[in-house]
Amino acid sequence: MSYLRWIARSRRHPSAILLCVQLAGLVVYPFLEATHAGRVAFGVFGIAVLIVTIRMVRMTPGLTWVSVGIALPAIALQVVQAVSDRPGLLPYSAALEAAFYFYAAASLIAYMMADRRATTDELFAAGATSP
Repeated sequence: MSYLRWIARSRRHPSAILLCVQLAGLVVYPFLEATHAGRVAFGVFGIAVLIVTIRMVRMTPGLTWVSVGIALPAIALQVVQAVSDRPGLLPYSAALEAAFYFYAAASLIAYMMADRRATTDELFAAGATSP
């Protein structure tokens, strides 16, 4: 499959991209948690997940500026925490990430409930909102 076809399909099913990224995180995490470098790499992966999730919120009835407003401070705290090795920032960055993911999940649920017809992308969104 050509790269352009893949891009076209990802635009049609953005929830599938989010679900795949989340599943990849589940698979990769056990291999990265043992070392400091692995934890930093997983932090970078977490930032990528935040960015993908912001893109997904843009496709929902949720407000993009709210998701960006929550995600940017969470990303900044993660970067500061990784660079300066300040574990005291962890509760704050975790709280911001939790707020962001609750908002994203609510936006995805609103997206799924917006009409009476279930699309393929809405089925992927259901998987992406599951714990």
